[in-house]
Amino acid sequence: MEDAPSDAFRRLQEILEQMIRESMEQGNGTVGPMGFTIVIRGTAPFPVGVPAGFPFGQAGPGAGGTVEPRIEVHEDGDDIRVLGELPGITEDQVRLDLGDGVLRISATDGSRNYLGRAELPPVDPASLAASCRHGVLEVRFRRLTTRDL
Repeated sequence: MEDAPSDAFRRLQEILEQMIRESMEQGNGTVGPMGFTIVIRGTAPFPVGVPAGFPFGQAGPGAGGTVEPRIEVHEDGDDIRVLGELPGITEDQVRLDLGDGVLRISATDGSRNYLGRAELPPVDPASLAASCRHGVLEVRFRRLTTRDL
């Protein structure tokens, strides 16, 4: 006889608790955001309906405490909006670099370091407008169309 769904969830909870205990015992007690963002896009390089996974979270040993922030790219007509989660960061602590279709985001307040990137469709660099309020970075661009290229 198969286990009831509640038994499967209970077993999953036990496994997760065991993983956390083992991680803490090994000295990996730093807790922070980590996971994957799954995006389904309809533009190159991602065909329609094909999900793409982007990891975010702690950068790992030797990274000097750098965390990869959760970043989302939203496309609405000719507007491209990039949102990034940078808890504890203010606008003057953010550095943005755009090149080769990639927006690189770095930020630090002395105790927290963030380093992330977002792949973008062709955008007008002169249209960049950015703000960071309450730890949420918002960067806007105008998409370049074929007539602009």
